[in-house]
Amino acid sequence: IFFRLSCSSTMSTSTTKPDAAVVVDPYSSGRYLLYDLKDRDIPIICIRSSLNLGKFFLDAYTANKEYYATTVDFQDNLEQLLSELNNLPYNIIAVFPGCEPGVTLAEQLSEALKLPTANGTELLQSRKDKGEMQEQLRRCGVPAAKQFISGDVEELCEWARNNNEWPLVAKPASSSGSDGVYFLHSEEELRAAHAEKVGTMDPNGNLVNVLVLQEFLAGTEYIVDTVSHGGRHLCVAIWVYAKRRGLPWNPTAILCERDSLLPPDGEIQDTLTSYVFSVLDAVGLKYGPCHTEVMFTARGPILVEVNCRLHGLQGPHLIGMATGTSKATYAVDALACGAKLFNEHYKEGPQRFLYPVQKHVVQMVLICGTQGFLTRGIANSVYALKLPSVYKVLPAYQKGKIIVPSCDLNTAAGYALMVHESAEQIEEDIATIRRAEEDGTLYQVSCEAPVCTPQMSPSQSPALTPADTPAIQLPKNSPIPIAGAASPADGVGLSPFVMPSLHQGTPGSLPTPGTSAPEMLSAGMFQRASHSFNSVSSLNASDAPPSPMLHSMERAEEVWAAVNGFTLTDENEEDVPSLNEEEM
Repeated sequence: IFFRLSCSSTMSTSTTKPDAAVVVDPYSSGRYLLYDLKDRDIPIICIRSSLNLGKFFLDAYTANKEYYATTVDFQDNLEQLLSELNNLPYNIIAVFPGCEPGVTLAEQLSEALKLPTANGTELLQSRKDKGEMQEQLRRCGVPAAKQFISGDVEELCEWARNNNEWPLVAKPASSSGSDGVYFLHSEEELRAAHAEKVGTMDPNGNLVNVLVLQEFLAGTEYIVDTVSHGGRHLCVAIWVYAKRRGLPWNPTAILCERDSLLPPDGEIQDTLTSYVFSVLDAVGLKYGPCHTEVMFTARGPILVEVNCRLHGLQGPHLIGMATGTSKATYAVDALACGAKLFNEHYKEGPQRFLYPVQKHVVQMVLICGTQGFLTRGIANSVYALKLPSVYKVLPAYQKGKIIVPSCDLNTAAGYALMVHESAEQIEEDIATIRRAEEDGTLYQVSCEAPVCTPQMSPSQSPALTPADTPAIQLPKNSPIPIAGAASPADGVGLSPFVMPSLHQGTPGSLPTPGTSAPEMLSAGMFQRASHSFNSVSSLNASDAPPSPMLHSMERAEEVWAAVNGFTLTDENEEDVPSLNEEEM
């Protein structure tokens, strides 16, 4: 049961217009804002910041269209947008970013409307630009990552040579999640990353003209979820990633295998929240939700990035299941309803609010050690185990598609979301799933393609035509026994770096009927395996191009949705949970 508060009024005292809230790009976890606002009877004005976003985002608009009182499309003219909003029969009381692409416009609009909960745009770049946020921390005396920012490849290489500490991390200054994040082991890989990324458009529609080159932060990664009001901050959830180093089929792999909600207090939690609150102060986040990624290193916590929005995808809902209050509820309370709930929880001085843990939550990464065509849906195989703590399964591969051995989040088999009052029950259920992975019962595969498998045509794959698609080369250390890589003539519309093309909505393709898996895997699956094995194989793959690599589990869910061609809603996030799937 989630805790929700109704707003005291849905009619402004200064106008006869009913109050309404704007949600800019209500996609991904932004849908939970829609649910909460509707429960409070607050009309929702949807603003689409761009129609050039990825298909994953745009499809979500249609899926949740019933929640919108009206929709306004932004035409790159803030004054025009203000005029259109002023002509609507509503008094706007709050503006929310629904997901990462909408953050900038939401901040600009809040300021232009002179809302009391506006953060202002003076430090907007410090909240959005992945390089500038680190520089702002340094200016404020907050520990930050060592970095260099440039669009000139020679300047980047010179800094890397002088720094002489490999690996390094390269990323675009904007974008979202782990899009375009490269782990580099050499100057050659840095040059290749620059050539691959600079000059392209990111999934949010921004031109990538510089790379942020940062030190590799070794340590344990945490997520701190907060909501702020008037420069005061509440920590509403803390998550920790657990990583597995080395797999039987890839000894050099480093794979995040779970994401677990932590108790609210403890020495590490206290240090993390204190650091994150300092980060929020430094970047000027005074109002609204934030999702901050932090690496706890030998010198203490160091920022990975701040994301001034809700925790992605399932995050707000899982926080609600665990603590009794969704992060979306906290956000709506703080921005649209006078912060009544916030003020009840907030404590001045050294003490802080400790969120209650009513249920334990683990987002478990499913790890596959085989390859072939799936003959049974992964979700159905997990559901058949009838485990008490399994709440939902988000498969990365669908029945009939090709699955490859997992070695990072790009190639993971999916998620199992575990929720239960007993942490011991969750651990037992995780152990059961791991045994099913190891004995082969979870991933049932065949080396032959299903007879009904269609071949993807260029018209189905708008990202690239076959003529535009270069041949794909597998790394020398790939464990997949394939005679040769797919060529452009195979009609597969995925670029060699599958990550940059996924935002265009390209689903994974399948071979021609009757073609065996060893002879022709989908080029998309080829590349998912290829860049992943390159990225975890130290210097053995130095002759291969650098690899965009996921470090964020929330971003992985978006990628999996794009790969499998479906839109995430509460109705279709999982495989069909029928145990008679083989008869369908």
